[in-house]
Amino acid sequence: MASPRFPSHQEKPVVAVFGHSFVRRLRDYLVPLNLIDMNLTDVSVIFHGVGGLTFQGPILEESQVVVDVSPISVVVDLGANDLDQPLGPDPVDMAELMFKFLIELRSKVNCKSVVIMQAFHRLFPRRHDFNEVLPLYNQHLKALCRNHPDHQVKFFPLKNIILHWDSYLLPDGVHFNPTGMQRYMRNVRGAVLASLK
Repeated sequence: MASPRFPSHQEKPVVAVFGHSFVRRLRDYLVPLNLIDMNLTDVSVIFHGVGGLTFQGPILEESQVVVDVSPISVVVDLGANDLDQPLGPDPVDMAELMFKFLIELRSKVNCKSVVIMQAFHRLFPRRHDFNEVLPLYNQHLKALCRNHPDHQVKFFPLKNIILHWDSYLLPDGVHFNPTGMQRYMRNVRGAVLASLK
């Protein structure tokens, strides 16, 4: 039975996109445009995004919402909020914590694959060295995914948004402006397609 937070998807298999405020804002961007499925015809896409979500918060409870809709695959955008703490974790440790979570999520959902999005830069991070440690986090997480035995926990590198990354952000220095949101949507769509392979 589908979660009451999501519409019922009777005819097509479901892919869940789960994460922090980026995911919630993307859903809010797509709904008025009638693009909630991002022009994907073979699957329905649901979004569950929680602003500020970290491993210190209710991540297990929130991920249960995704488990409850029994998706065939999951796209995840998490980790940046954890890394961007004034006394944030070591990026390698954070990548290993994230990878463990992805393995456990895939097991709980019993889905084909889980895809983790590359974490994005911030213009005004709380952690002074955030943009320096971010590549280390992404690189280690990518390596962990690449070495996963059945290759069904995947890392998705962002495309057409990294160069001049600061031009795609709102004045808050964290969230995407309209141009950035269009490019982020294309990346999430690509991650959904990658999750089905």
